[in-house]
Amino acid sequence: MQPVAAEGIGARPRQQRQRLIMLMDHSLDVLEFVSRGGRVQSVSNAIVALAGYAPAELIGQKYAKFLHPDDIKVAHATFRQVLSTGHAGPVQLRYRHRDGSYRTVQITARNCLSDPRFEGILVLTRDITEQVTIEGALLRANRELHRLSQELLVAQDSERRHLARELHDDVQQALAGLRYSMAAARAPNSAVLPASMVPTWDAGVAEIMDKLRRLTLHLLPASLDRFGLAVAVEDYVAQERSLTPAVLTAEIAPTVGRFARDAELAAFRIIQEALANAMKHGRARVIRIEVHRDRDTLVIAVADDGTGFDVPAAMERAALTSRIGLHSICERATRVGGHASIDSSPGQGTTVHAEIPTSGPADAGAADPA
Repeated sequence: MQPVAAEGIGARPRQQRQRLIMLMDHSLDVLEFVSRGGRVQSVSNAIVALAGYAPAELIGQKYAKFLHPDDIKVAHATFRQVLSTGHAGPVQLRYRHRDGSYRTVQITARNCLSDPRFEGILVLTRDITEQVTIEGALLRANRELHRLSQELLVAQDSERRHLARELHDDVQQALAGLRYSMAAARAPNSAVLPASMVPTWDAGVAEIMDKLRRLTLHLLPASLDRFGLAVAVEDYVAQERSLTPAVLTAEIAPTVGRFARDAELAAFRIIQEALANAMKHGRARVIRIEVHRDRDTLVIAVADDGTGFDVPAAMERAALTSRIGLHSICERATRVGGHASIDSSPGQGTTVHAEIPTSGPADAGAADPA
């Protein structure tokens, strides 16, 4: 395929343009000459790879005809600049492909109208679509990383406040009461404590131990490392039953077994977050947890009959207010190679569904990634 030039112009400039274009014929960049009126005079064969056109299809056409409509003004401004200053660019435009899609290109132009060898405007076009796509993806990833880091800070601060409240309001108060009871019961000038108070103190110690156990289970259940997800979820559900008037059931298939610790922890946190949302926000009367294993995939469903909500609107509000709850469900599943979805609508309850791969090696000694 040979570079093509327009007919009806001076032979010598046309030959010079063709010669220059032939020198560039193996370049990935497209070389064009455009007339003062903005029409294509000559174009290199690289236009085939860039936009799918044969060079002959562009000759005599307006250069702007092949640009995105929103970029026409930029192209006209660039054209005026090259006429007045002799050069312009680099400028980013969108060039229409033969199939109707657009490629992102970067052009530079030089005014050679007064050069008798060329008598045209030289336009060099470079395809930067992949570069722009990668840069866009990197920018979005950086923004998402920043958002997640902010959410993590908020979540850590919230967790610290929760621990402070639990320790102060429950454990510390219980210890203070036990200490007061023991001090009041000690007989003056006697090393013997009244036996009648022992059951009271024993009950106080049991209450404190129960509060600490609940707090520890909220942070990271020891049973998750020792016995796996099934036992940890059963323990957690048993604890939460005493805190909610809702009917809370858990159906965990015996085939769940053990799998990679990171995946087990992600699954536990997803169930924990979904259950907390159902009890705290959904005002559900019935909450059902189902966990089973489908070959190399753990399948989780947490369904409730609560108030429900508009999922897209709630996700948007959560992002604006840096609340990590809903986002954490999806993020935790994604981090271990799975995915999660939240199905809900006002008045229709909520179902959290997650699928997590279990094909990785089980590792009960790994560090807590949460």
